[in-house]
Amino acid sequence: LIALYFIFFLNDVGGKTTNKINKNFGSFFKRDHISLIIIIILNISQQVSLVNGVLMFYASIIKNSKSIIVNTSEELSSVILTSINLISNILATFIVVKYEKPVRIFIVSEILVAITLIFLGLEFEAAIFSYLFLFFFSLGMGPLIWSICVKILDKENLEVGIATGNIINYIFCIFSTFIFGTLMGSQYRNMFFFVASFLLLISAWLLYYFNMIKEKSQSINLY
Repeated sequence: LIALYFIFFLNDVGGKTTNKINKNFGSFFKRDHISLIIIIILNISQQVSLVNGVLMFYASIIKNSKSIIVNTSEELSSVILTSINLISNILATFIVVKYEKPVRIFIVSEILVAITLIFLGLEFEAAIFSYLFLFFFSLGMGPLIWSICVKILDKENLEVGIATGNIINYIFCIFSTFIFGTLMGSQYRNMFFFVASFLLLISAWLLYYFNMIKEKSQSINLY
């Protein structure tokens, strides 16, 4: 609630309040609610993927899993995870520049992340699927949200659109990480992976649907 106050009502460091962004949000919703829906889906799905929970509790995830093919130390695993994150981000940048379809790349990334979550829930080769999880996440779901915002929002709505997305992302980051940590030692932990996977698949479908509407409206406006 405090974060919402600072984003929508407090507009400068001096403490002077204004409802400028608040008014802009209302006009943004009326003029381009499809873009607003897309931004909400993007930010919620990023945190529903459980990326922060997987990274924070990585050692606990692989501790009792059925990892036979890959079974590395925590130190080496940290190096591998960092390297995968770097490589996949570079690859994501190259793909976006080449194909200029960030929303579709995000959707593919989302589906692949959902698949890896199923295997993490099954505790099958958790080390390998943790690496694949981070690779697929960093390929689209991680770095592309803000480039998508810039692509789909016009100049008048860019500030309030990004602000709205950031606060939604922040709230769901705390919420999902807290639940993940709470369930870490519970028998329901694995079920959380399956639920997250299911929600991501729904999110991917919704994102595809609303993005198609957005693309059609943009093509109509060109004529």
